[in-house]
Amino acid sequence: MWDKLQDIERRYEELAREMARPELATDFQQLQALAKEHAFLEGIVSLYRDYRRVDAALTEARSLADESPDQELAAMAREEADQLTQDQQRLEEEIRLALLPKDPYDERPVIMEIRAAAGGEEAALFAGDLFRMYSRYAT
Repeated sequence: MWDKLQDIERRYEELAREMARPELATDFQQLQALAKEHAFLEGIVSLYRDYRRVDAALTEARSLADESPDQELAAMAREEADQLTQDQQRLEEEIRLALLPKDPYDERPVIMEIRAAAGGEEAALFAGDLFRMYSRYAT
């Protein structure tokens, strides 16, 4: 997973350099495609950079907790290491979710019909509940 993230970060930086080229300003379609890919990768790269920052801080906090002669400072470093460990686990989960492939239908509009069928008033109430549920989910 980490090799893939490094490749994604390299691609992100390559896209940024390519979008900065002046000759690309005349080719709007290519610029738009590059900008779309760049924006998509930006979230993943941001999470990866946050993860690396937290990992470096965690390593530093652990070494400070282990090597500090001052007990109070070591206790503070252990508390910080515990918090950073939680942050690291949260970021790992967010990265895993960000790396999941997108569904090709995610960006398409949807038309959904909800009707009350046989069942009378109870079916109509259920159809209304479904409508409110999907309306709130979609916004």
